Order: sequence, then structure tokens, then C-alpha cells
Amino acid sequence: MHQLIYLGGIPWIAKNHSNWYNPRLLNAGWLIDDYHPKSDRPDRLFTRTQQQKAKQEELRKLREAISKLFPPGNNPTDWYVLAAGDGDGMGEWLKGTKLEAYKHYLPDALHRKINQMPEQFRKPFQKFLEVQKRMGPATHSALSRALLDFSNQLVPYITEQRYAGRLIYGGGDDVLAYTNLWEWDSWLWDIRECFQGVDDPKNEFKSRGDYWQWKDEKTLPSNLARRPLFTMGSKATISFGIVIAHHSVPLAIALENIWQAEDEAKKYEYHNSCRLKDRKDCYAKKDAVQVRVLYGNGNILKATCKFDVFRQWQLLTDIPDLDSAIFEQAATVWSQHPAPMYERSHLGAKPFVRGENNWLLTPIDCFSNN
Repeated sequence: MHQLIYLGGIPWIAKNHSNWYNPRLLNAGWLIDDYHPKSDRPDRLFTRTQQQKAKQEELRKLREAISKLFPPGNNPTDWYVLAAGDGDGMGEWLKGTKLEAYKHYLPDALHRKINQMPEQFRKPFQKFLEVQKRMGPATHSALSRALLDFSNQLVPYITEQRYAGRLIYGGGDDVLAYTNLWEWDSWLWDIRECFQGVDDPKNEFKSRGDYWQWKDEKTLPSNLARRPLFTMGSKATISFGIVIAHHSVPLAIALENIWQAEDEAKKYEYHNSCRLKDRKDCYAKKDAVQVRVLYGNGNILKATCKFDVFRQWQLLTDIPDLDSAIFEQAATVWSQHPAPMYERSHLGAKPFVRGENNWLLTPIDCFSNN
């Protein structure tokens, strides 16, 4: 393997290839095609049987070498991951219906000076501050700049330099990207946090007032602007479709599924509360992700959830030495002993792993005072 030249194409790998194996070089079938066995004695040629035997022996060594890096089932060349995202309710943003009252857009220094104004000016001004902000030319320009900074600067950096992925298309609030099996979830969460302009999970950007700006100017990447970069703000949401496909699944089928996954994520809603006054049900919509796993035998596994639930799943999977079977066991216990009250169901869903022994908690444990 060390005699094979490096194949470029993904910026993160191009930068780190000295200490990283290119995923395209981790497939024994691809590698063995480039192997041509030769006899140790130049005056004698291998027979066809000897060539096949030498090739089989080399193939065995390749598989053993690759299995030391990635155990069976976790080889990145066994699967490919595609992601498609789209901002939620962008038409409402363009119309200005998502904007808040003017008082939310004033600097703190001006808020402090309002009480110092004469009464005949202060009361009309305070009344004006309760009016919803209008979508004027300046606000429309800021919205356009936020979408440009997201698609032209932040998404390419996160996808191709922070992670070993490839941005296929980025336009405004639309994202189509290739990522990989071992970091797709971290990439997805960073993109979502970036869209909202909240704290950077990797702490490379500082977030001030919904802007992202690179912290250390000495290490500023060449493709990032030095100025603060606009984001959509914490009220904005984005929905994603993710397809994790086995390498035997044709790309056309994966693309068909990814658009369906994105569409179902944007339509996803679930009952999250009810108003105490009239007991009217309230539903949380969009701000979701649907993941589809496409197996080589034609089976499809689907999972859809809100991004807040997705984050909880991430934290659970980060628990060291946690056997995946405990998730299936937890789902079984939860179906047998559902929460008696919907308003308290979130208490029963979170803490089902306790301590180092990975004890499984039932809802009865979760609702107890202990």
C-alpha cells in the first residue's frame, strides 16, 4: 500500500494525506487490480496458476492490513454519504413575517438612553419600538449577505477543510454535499449551528450577535473573509435529508432517496405540547433531519427527528464503551412502559444510561424522586 501514489480531490485529505489513508485506497478490490505479480527470477516468468496464487496471497495481506485500520463493516469505502439541506420558511423571511419588533434590533447603548429622553418623546418612541420591523432595502440586503456568507464561505470551509467532505452545490440556503461514514453527524450539527449563528462547536469562530468571525487572524484560512460573517440568526432553521448508501447502491437511487428524505424532513411535525387554557395541541414543525440507510439488498432504514433530538442521540453515542444493543433494549422497555403523562415524557426519554455499568432505566425509575 505504501507504494501507491496519493490521489487528491478532497481538500482536507490533500492537507492531511501525510498521516491519513485516502478512503479510495482502502478497498482491497481496487488495490489488487493494480498489482501485477512478478517472479523473483528475471529469467523465469510466472505461469497463470502462479500469478493467481501470488495475487490471492497479496489480496489476503491487503485485507489484513486494511482490517487493522478499519474493522469489517466500518470501512469507509463500503458506504458513501450524501446530504441535502434547505432553509425552512425562506419565503416568510423574504416577506418579513419572521422579523421581530424594532426593540430587538436596537443596540444596548441606545436602550439605556431611552429613559433619559423627555417624556413627550419617550412614550411615542417606546410605542414605535413595539411595532414589527419592516422588510426594507437594508434588511433585504442583510438577508442576502447572510445567505451569501453561509453558502460561499462558511459551508465550503466546514465541509472541505474542517471535515473530509466535498461540497457539490451551495446556493443561498441550499446545500448538497458528500461526506463520510465516520463524521457525517458532526458535520451536520456544525452546519446547522453555523446557519443559526450560535456558538461554534469547534470553537474556531467567535459568535457575537449572530455573526461568526474567525478567532485567530494569524491562522485565517485563505478562503474566509477577515470581517464578521453574517448568519441567519437563532430564529432560523434548516432541514436536512441524509442518505447513507452501500457502495453497491447506484447513485441514481441514492439521489432519488435524498430528495425524498429532505422533503419528508421539511414536512415532519410532532406533538410537543398543549395550551393549558384551551388544551389546544401544539406541533413542532421542520427544523428536522431524516436519515436513510440504503442497504445493498434493497432494504431501507429511515429515521426522522428534530435537530434537538438528533443532538441528544449524538451525545448518547459519544458515551465510551456503550453497546449499541442498549438502544434497542431501551426502545423495547419504553414501548412496554410508556410515560403516563405526555408533559413528563421528556424526563423518561433522557436518562436511560447510568454510571459505568450502563444500567437501563425504565420510566418508573425516571419519575421516581430518587
